[in-house]
Amino acid sequence: ILGGRSVLNRRKEYAVTVEPEDFKSAFADHPAGVCIITADSGDGPFGLTASSVASVSLDPPSLLFSVTKARGAAGHVLDAPRFAVNMLHAGHSELAVQFAMPGGERFSARQNWTYMDDGVPVLDDAHSVFVCSHYGRLPVGESTVVVGEVEDIVRRPQGIPMVYHQRRFHDLGKLL
Repeated sequence: ILGGRSVLNRRKEYAVTVEPEDFKSAFADHPAGVCIITADSGDGPFGLTASSVASVSLDPPSLLFSVTKARGAAGHVLDAPRFAVNMLHAGHSELAVQFAMPGGERFSARQNWTYMDDGVPVLDDAHSVFVCSHYGRLPVGESTVVVGEVEDIVRRPQGIPMVYHQRRFHDLGKLL
């Protein structure tokens, strides 16, 4: 609610055209953490790189991310009963690229994957891993926003977190 009016109603008052490239370029200016979302839907492990991950609530503990297409790895993550959000550090840039590219190397022995007792694949040396069950989904345009209820957390704080900024991977850099 803005000024006593719904944000949705306010949008109708102003005819604004947002060009897709302007939208993407503006978000490229905003650094975001980098994660790999993983799951096993029964057809083996699947995963994708994401920078659209955010905390939602402490009660229940939950997070969200969005996927653009409900096919391929994203479709398998949506179909699996549980998934993991593996937060990456700066040493994971090659891994992030592999999981972002169609046909990239995934879940190889050299990438340090292991499986939770329930079969969810997790990255052994991720900063933190959030193991989640699906709480809800919201279709928005060509994307789906996924809300996961966090059921387990594995923390291994090490290295410097990786961020995505200006369409490139960076380390977080020094504290101010």
